[in-house]
Amino acid sequence: MTRFPTIPKPVDDLGPASWVARELTGFGAIVRNLVPHRSFERFARILHRPDHGQPDQLSPPSWAAVAARNDTQVHPQCEFAAIARTELRDHTRGDEPLEGTLDQMTLPILRDILTSHTSTPNACWCALWDGYGHQPSAWRQSPTFHLPGRDYWLFAEPLARVVELSLDFEHAGIAEAAAGGRLAMTSLTDSDAGGDVIDQTRLAARLRASGAVQSPNLWWPADRRWFVASEIDLDSTIVAGGADLVAGLLDTATLEVVEVHPDTSLLDGSDWLNRPER
Repeated sequence: MTRFPTIPKPVDDLGPASWVARELTGFGAIVRNLVPHRSFERFARILHRPDHGQPDQLSPPSWAAVAARNDTQVHPQCEFAAIARTELRDHTRGDEPLEGTLDQMTLPILRDILTSHTSTPNACWCALWDGYGHQPSAWRQSPTFHLPGRDYWLFAEPLARVVELSLDFEHAGIAEAAAGGRLAMTSLTDSDAGGDVIDQTRLAARLRASGAVQSPNLWWPADRRWFVASEIDLDSTIVAGGADLVAGLLDTATLEVVEVHPDTSLLDGSDWLNRPER
């Protein structure tokens, strides 16, 4: 039978997240509610790839590519639906960015950049929202910390392991369900997994091998030189840090990044520039 990696365990001591809880006191898609902005100098918004990090000949690789074919613009408060003009196409939505997670292509690129902007790459804190389905049952015994509107488990991992950890976040609960013969795959395959335990475990292994990840919703190094937030309902990720880090992100050709500020709103309707009436 296929063997899966050891499932990571949330930590019991939530003290390392207390500063985040002190600083994040508001709820909603405004930058100051997503990252502890008082601790950082500049802020970047990474736009999640419409092709989910799996380039092909059909899916657009960037928001800019979508904007170019719709005569719209990428800017700090842009919304994908407004850029794609989906509201003008009988509400038919094509390729859309992932919400609440970086993709398997973007995550390692960001990890490598962040590694050069911390003195503590071997000590990183990663938080995962406790509301996702298919989570290992053991996690339910672990404490969570609270932010407005969300509760999170906290994990301690070296920064180098963030991709592997993100694979576990996406697949560990699926593997556990398969091992017990209770894998209901409607959310992943639009059909029941069926089969016996061996069949279900093989399916879980194939899903993991696909490389799909659930990146941490929040992560930061022990020296607090930067902070990353992928809010569960947003199709972009906010990175807070120093001027050098944000400048480096803006200059990275393999990422699509716009600079934002603490008061930048990502709420629905914030994209004034791409409104149809304009």
